[in-house]
Amino acid sequence: MPDHPRSLGLLAQVTRGLLRHGAHHTAQHLGDRSTYVGLSDVGRAITCLRAAVASKLGRGDVPTGDDIGRWLRDGDAQPITTALGRQLVLQRGHWLEAGVETALRANGVNLIPQLEISVVENGVPLRAHLDFVLVGGGPRPALRVLELKSTAHLPKTLYSAYEVQLYGQIGLLQAQWNRL
Repeated sequence: MPDHPRSLGLLAQVTRGLLRHGAHHTAQHLGDRSTYVGLSDVGRAITCLRAAVASKLGRGDVPTGDDIGRWLRDGDAQPITTALGRQLVLQRGHWLEAGVETALRANGVNLIPQLEISVVENGVPLRAHLDFVLVGGGPRPALRVLELKSTAHLPKTLYSAYEVQLYGQIGLLQAQWNRL
């Protein structure tokens, strides 16, 4: 526990703010995630089907502002600092997206940020959110998908969940390109 109760209050304040910002960012950019299966959900199912289903049922492991308030009243620093650490990793990804977009645009890269592809396959609504689609012209036109992930460390090989998500995004992009 921090040396002073005020420091725990500050940690709780920052944690609650990041949780609120994350929820707002998700709702704004991804919509109501309970109404469709996202390719990140499909990727997550490759790693842990139970976690993927639990998150779709609203039983994920993300604490609420009420949880943070209760832990603060109880003086329980550990879950607050754990939640803060997780939120900093997630928010770092959002902050990184804005920074990468700024850098690419400064270089004059032709890009489509946050491209959403939405389809219904056999009655199941699927959505892919591609962080960046880079469009290259010239004699050999090309599209490149840039998906940013925020991790605690750089893995030696791509996580299978990310690989499945990326292949699904590219496949939907290819299938839907002339319809976009």
